[in-house]
Amino acid sequence: MRARRAVPIVLAAVVGAGCHPERPALTVPLDDWKPFYWATVASGATRFDRAAILVPDPRGQTGAGLLQLDLAGSGALPYGYPSAVEPDPSLLDVRLHGLLTAWQPVVPTRSAPGAPPPARLDRLGTLGLPAFSVTLLLIDFKRQRYGTLPSRRGDPPAFLTGRPAVPLEGAGDRLLVPLSVGTTGLHRVMLDTGLSPFPLWVDCPTWSRLTGRDRAAPGQARYRIDHPEGELTFVTGVTRDPVRLGELSLGRLEVVCLTDGPAEAAFDAWPFRVGGVLGARAFGDRTLLVLDPRNGRLWVESAGR
Repeated sequence: MRARRAVPIVLAAVVGAGCHPERPALTVPLDDWKPFYWATVASGATRFDRAAILVPDPRGQTGAGLLQLDLAGSGALPYGYPSAVEPDPSLLDVRLHGLLTAWQPVVPTRSAPGAPPPARLDRLGTLGLPAFSVTLLLIDFKRQRYGTLPSRRGDPPAFLTGRPAVPLEGAGDRLLVPLSVGTTGLHRVMLDTGLSPFPLWVDCPTWSRLTGRDRAAPGQARYRIDHPEGELTFVTGVTRDPVRLGELSLGRLEVVCLTDGPAEAAFDAWPFRVGGVLGARAFGDRTLLVLDPRNGRLWVESAGR
């Protein structure tokens, strides 16, 4: 096993509505970071530049393409779709798995200096939450990379001591977090790095509270998304107040609600209860996310320059 050395990541104090004392820079004891790539996908005039996080296959398999880092939809297997053993031929084209499954082509993009170019994308699978059941998963959005460290039960690792954790609730193979938007609390919000191209997706009554707008008013901006189960229509706006995850302000986010589509797409038809979906786009370019599914907690830090 390669030795790990401490690599400093300079992090600024959290800036938000409240003032918090400046914390010392966080030093992460990890040197074998791996790059990730954003998936760009378009249909007609609609384009999402950060539709999902794509990572190289950690098994080092040749010809396997890239994998969606999918914390909310890969089922009970670490390697979900296509199957790691005998892929379904219908899934071997280069499509995202999830909300944009009918959209192609998928173009991996990179912005981190020094990142290697992505592998040839012949097929696209998923890397699911079970792959991180006994590890810390670190996602560095500023440097466009991710990594893992061992997770122990009980006290957090030494490099996170004294830093407040956010509760992370598990629901089967999903992760749920609490958010606050002004005086509105959102509970059981699903953290999704692979399914949703939107920063925040909520139900329509919540959308109206967060934006202060009437979704039925004329002139509202909308997305129309082709899907095998039928077209989905989302109305979009921006939250009036910053969205907060723990102590960190994510700023005012684009937020959508589903106004038309198949009945099974609505939140109340899902087999588990959620208060919304938080997508990877919500974290911007200056965030370090540390997930500890084993102990039901996460840490989120605002990265410095």
